Amino acid sequence: MLRLRLAAWRDASAPHPSVGTLQTYATGGIAVHAHALAFHGVPPGVMRSGETLPRALASLAARGRAWQGVYRGLRDWRSAEPVDPIAAQDLTVVGGLLRTFAPLSGEQPALAAGDRRQLGQAIAAAVAMTTDIGRWNQTTIARMGPARQIYVRAETLTGAQVSDSYALAAAKLTDRCVVATPDAVDAVASLYDRTTRPKNSALVGAEGLTLRAEPLRAASTFTAPAHDPIERT
Repeated sequence: MLRLRLAAWRDASAPHPSVGTLQTYATGGIAVHAHALAFHGVPPGVMRSGETLPRALASLAARGRAWQGVYRGLRDWRSAEPVDPIAAQDLTVVGGLLRTFAPLSGEQPALAAGDRRQLGQAIAAAVAMTTDIGRWNQTTIARMGPARQIYVRAETLTGAQVSDSYALAAAKLTDRCVVATPDAVDAVASLYDRTTRPKNSALVGAEGLTLRAEPLRAASTFTAPAHDPIERT
């Protein structure tokens, strides 16, 4: 998850991001939230039945559904850049770990209390990382749209959308791809708003000041200060 988070941060400033990689992140967001709910005793069947959930789990379920909406919005998009194979591989690893330690069906693994507590912390951290991934993915889309790097199959356009453009009508008839409209890009970008957790009021000042965190690109090394430490009495 840390590697996916770092990749999403890099994509937010990359010159040629990939829609396929954005789809990879969305798939990860869906998986992490689904398995987190299963870890807390809420399998997919309970979600479909509409059972009322505690507030914390209801928020978790809502963000999982938001990631599903993001994936549906990205599903018909195309880009010239292929999917990042490393991100796809990392998602495969994450999915395997989630299926092993927080399966969607059947009994959860029998763990000692301390091990289960650590597993819960790891899953909670994975959920928290999807918030950062979603925010940076939103930035990526906001950059790709004006750069005309997002394409859609013309056959998905309605008759009203192509009626005033001979080029769009011809593309629709020949099943080609066209640049996504700004409205379509903005509509999908706005879906990421619901994938984030509510802001912690303790981290937001009266002037709207928030703490900003960026992933470390390399392990930091402690360096001893050049001066003598301040002496305490």
